[in-house]
Amino acid sequence: MENKKCRKNGEKIQDVTRSIARADYDQLETQIEELEQLVEKKNRSNLYLQYLTFAKGMLRYGRGGTYEEVVKLFMDAIHMTLPNFDGVTPNENNLLTFHEIAIIDNIATMYAEQNMMEQALRLGYWLKQYMEIKFVDGKEKTARYPMILYNLCNWLGNMERYEEAKEIAEIGVNFCIEYGNLVAFPRLLFNKACALATLGDRKESYASLLTASRFNRAFWRN
Repeated sequence: MENKKCRKNGEKIQDVTRSIARADYDQLETQIEELEQLVEKKNRSNLYLQYLTFAKGMLRYGRGGTYEEVVKLFMDAIHMTLPNFDGVTPNENNLLTFHEIAIIDNIATMYAEQNMMEQALRLGYWLKQYMEIKFVDGKEKTARYPMILYNLCNWLGNMERYEEAKEIAEIGVNFCIEYGNLVAFPRLLFNKACALATLGDRKESYASLLTASRFNRAFWRN
């Protein structure tokens, strides 16, 4: 019976994750209400409360909340399991859960949206290195790692660090080919094409752009 409840709770969290990925904020709001009732009645562990608070932050973001409002919810969430995290300095000695990685990645994204690029890159490179060296869950790594690289590409491009952006994109493209992340693959390939074009390699840029376009058409047709 206990295992059945755990599976059901896990399914609810997965539903919330899917709504966040789709930016379906109406559905997310309903799911947050359901998750909140579950937490109040059954389980007030830090892990459930943490994800609930993170989801509220994503909802606030989707509803046009201010930077301060959204980041406060993200920091409230991460402090439930990493109380010493200051929002900027990587905690090199800590092991991170998948949810903690998602929260930190979204904190970095908020920094980038405020043009706080050095802070965003510091967290982004920390997560990249962590997932390469310490993170072992293959399924979750396949889902999250390419998007961390995608964010890094965008931020580096915004800072006109195109050689680094190209290198990060290439790492992401190769990872997606090896592990089959079909969603992130064309995005990273497009980023690679943009970096190559800016660096003056028009031929390679065009080839990457053409591959990304063909892949997208085939992917969405199926």
